[in-house]
Amino acid sequence: MKFFRILFFSILGLTVFGLGVSGDQTFFSHWYPSTVKSIDPDIAQELISTQDVLILDVREGREFNMSHLQNALPFESKSLENISKQQPILLYCTVGYRSALAAEDLQKQGFQNVYNMNGGLIYWKNSNQKVYDLSDQETDSIHVFNNFYSLWLRNGISSL
Repeated sequence: MKFFRILFFSILGLTVFGLGVSGDQTFFSHWYPSTVKSIDPDIAQELISTQDVLILDVREGREFNMSHLQNALPFESKSLENISKQQPILLYCTVGYRSALAAEDLQKQGFQNVYNMNGGLIYWKNSNQKVYDLSDQETDSIHVFNNFYSLWLRNGISSL
């Protein structure tokens, strides 16, 4: 029964919202606050490579523990204590929605260089970027938050 319920809502979502799983990297960004600067994973990788960026993962602990960007920290309010308002900050989550809301909040607090990663960890992994577990070992496992989001993961192993 659970399978049919998931199948029904997946088909409903694909039909009603005109969604595709073709890898359209703008899909999730339609729900982000318009004031947030969202960047694609390739631009995020360039930012990480060229700047001293603070990388914050806004997902829950079990999601972070499964996989995260290298050098990322779990997002906590105390993560920003003693951080300059000009510090570049990259936030991400599974698909970019939770991190977009957090980015909007940081902007309201006066942080000026805040970026949300469009499509989150799913698009990051789909862009052939690496993720790491708690032992700092590369992994293919991605906590997809729910079965619906697993439809977009093309590279990696979706887990809940």
